[in-house]
Amino acid sequence: MADPVIHYTFDTDGTNSGTLSPANDLTIPSGFSIDSTNQRYGTSCLYASAGGDHSSTFPDWTTSAEFTISLWAKVDTFIQGK
Repeated sequence: MADPVIHYTFDTDGTNSGTLSPANDLTIPSGFSIDSTNQRYGTSCLYASAGGDHSSTFPDWTTSAEFTISLWAKVDTFIQGK
């Protein structure tokens, strides 16, 4: 398997540790924080505070015809039908 091109651990911030590093680092917006309590792997995780929609801008980038985006998500509450 190839090494990830863009990889964020969110252990301390939005630093890209993939093969395109140091390009494509993220600036974590104010609606998010680094959480060292609820991580699944590593020392921390990205936490989106409750309420409202959150977003961030990402620099323009291109992909090959085949690519994968993967992530872990942990939710506090699941509301069926939404």
